[in-house]
Amino acid sequence: MGGQVNHPLVAKFRIKPQSKLPTYYNVFIFADRAAMHLFWREQSAMWGENEKNLTFAAQASSWRTERIEKTGKTRHGNNIGQVIFCLERLGVSIVSHEMTHLALFYVRDHLGKHIQSHKSDELIAQVQGDLTAKFYRQFWKRGIDKIVTAGR
Repeated sequence: MGGQVNHPLVAKFRIKPQSKLPTYYNVFIFADRAAMHLFWREQSAMWGENEKNLTFAAQASSWRTERIEKTGKTRHGNNIGQVIFCLERLGVSIVSHEMTHLALFYVRDHLGKHIQSHKSDELIAQVQGDLTAKFYRQFWKRGIDKIVTAGR
């Protein structure tokens, strides 16, 4: 795997599930599916996995990282996952679908909430709505909407 591969990356930005907290997901938008799948394969190889027949149109992932401070205390890292998209399939339904995954990951894995009640449903809906709104704020701010429209 040698050096760094140059992916046709259109945009990279962060979205936070809760604005007041430092945790965030990275968002990557690639020019096409081939570039997105190449990026995923390279990441999978770093994790010891061998992904061959990729068919997904977008992918959300969640993780926990830890860092050890100078005092020796262990703290959770702020990067809690990522979502990858390609311009070819970047539409409202796919964005909403992937933001729902991120919201579920966040509520279940990072807040430790069990998803069995109306209260947790509301929390998921709130986080999903916030993530989607933050995604589209960055989408428009960076002019990605114009790139998508020009390609059609």
